[in-house]
Amino acid sequence: MDKLPGQFKLFLDAQANQNSRQRLFETIWTHYYSRLAVFIRGMISSPDADVEDLIQEILLKVFRNLHRYKPRYSFNTWIYRIARNHCLDYLDKRQNYLRVVQTLQRDTQALPRVPSVNSPEEQILESELVETIDCYMGTLSSEDRQIAMLRFYESMNYRDIGSIMNKPAGTVKYKVHMIRSGLRDFLEKKYER
Repeated sequence: MDKLPGQFKLFLDAQANQNSRQRLFETIWTHYYSRLAVFIRGMISSPDADVEDLIQEILLKVFRNLHRYKPRYSFNTWIYRIARNHCLDYLDKRQNYLRVVQTLQRDTQALPRVPSVNSPEEQILESELVETIDCYMGTLSSEDRQIAMLRFYESMNYRDIGSIMNKPAGTVKYKVHMIRSGLRDFLEKKYER
């Protein structure tokens, strides 16, 4: 991803050839495709084929609008803002909010799992913990799930998340605090039995 600023110059250069534009597109596609898939599944309820279509539409929109990107802002934030707005437009057109709730309950299942080298007992405990966290994520509102995904999965800072979600950074920080506090309470209740 560090190569992107230099590649933007190539893209924006009036003399840019098709090969440099193709390389830039491939770099963006490779870096963001799976990350956007997780984010989009956390926002919408739709068959995987629709998610794939949305990712492609978003990445094409990003590529076509690179000339509008302002380097003083985070490229990551810019892309997620486009993705979020595109998905919200999709939801408005479909008016399919009931299915959104059902899919958002499964959003954390889309997260890649790191293979464990722990003992079988530790693997079982880890699996139970992951299931419990997935269950907790299913209790959150759509907005809070999006914030949690951006903070904990993408490791974004509060300001960038606020920019994506149209919220002040302080509000995002408070919501992250409440999500953590809620998870702690949820885990304590689950494991005090």
